[in-house]
Amino acid sequence: MRPALIASSIVCLVSVGAFADVCPTDDWLREPMPVRDQFTLTSSLLAITPRTADVLQPGCSQVDVTIGAVNTFAKSQEISYALRHGASLAGTPLDRVRNAVPPPTEVFFSDGELHSLQLTYRRGVGAATDVEARLAVDHLSARSFCDSFIQHFHGAFGLGNDVRDLFPSNLQLTYIRTAKKELIYSDGSYLYSSLILSAAREIVRTEHQTLTARGLVKVPVTTSGFASRSPDEGLELMWQRRFRHGTFQGSAAAIHYGAASALGTASKTAMTWTAGWIQPLTRRMSLSAEIIESKSSLSTLRITELRRPSWQFNGGIRRQMTPRTQLMFGFIEHIAYFENCADFGLQLGFSWR
Repeated sequence: MRPALIASSIVCLVSVGAFADVCPTDDWLREPMPVRDQFTLTSSLLAITPRTADVLQPGCSQVDVTIGAVNTFAKSQEISYALRHGASLAGTPLDRVRNAVPPPTEVFFSDGELHSLQLTYRRGVGAATDVEARLAVDHLSARSFCDSFIQHFHGAFGLGNDVRDLFPSNLQLTYIRTAKKELIYSDGSYLYSSLILSAAREIVRTEHQTLTARGLVKVPVTTSGFASRSPDEGLELMWQRRFRHGTFQGSAAAIHYGAASALGTASKTAMTWTAGWIQPLTRRMSLSAEIIESKSSLSTLRITELRRPSWQFNGGIRRQMTPRTQLMFGFIEHIAYFENCADFGLQLGFSWR
């Protein structure tokens, strides 16, 4: 996607927000951080981005602009074991990965950093209903600052790097070997984008809780590399419980992933669960923490690590700058099954009602 088109999209979204009705902002700080899973292999697929169960009032609009950088270093444990116990380190990084474990063992390796831009427009369209359009632009490349940060952080606290030190800091390499094919994406950068459309409707709303259903569909806009060319669909149920000193937010979603020929995966339906807490600090600031558990969309590949669910933690802080604007800063970190999700990522965002 060209920079001019991205800039035009931002201008359009901000213009629409400027002419929208002034919306209530009493519960605005109770929203979770909109940080989505950005594991390199699945970044082009539909992922649940946490949002509040509350819908906007009719005529009200919200515009979100977020940018982020997420690093991934993941591989089959067979590769890690072989490289730690005498496998050849000669040749290029691709040679090390391909020769570490001989066929027919099915393995994968993925190293790179994903830089993302998300433009979101949400509008209340009727009683207890709002609609949302999100343009997600992702750029996968070897240019990385998170990679170096992770290595220094692990070194400072004596944490293991699991053969990360055997590969260059700025590397973009994805390798998948199955019984049917061998996929290699290396030494390049890939730009792809998708449009995610959704509609949410409140089912139950009381003074202290809200139950909302949301339907989503993701449509590829531009594709390259191993990005999926198929649409994905999802159905999510969100529940929010408001307490005196904070808010609990949870959700359950079923997502149907289309076949991704570039990855060699078949169509599949999988579940995603989220649970989080939003804690107000002051009248203009709040902290949030959320756990996301996702069944793998890659489980049709016969690779052990890619058939396990992923567990990730995201957190962040919101600061209301004016009655109509907010700044957001968040991060995401894996907490279990480290070989099937992103290592670490940062996100900065701006929100306008």
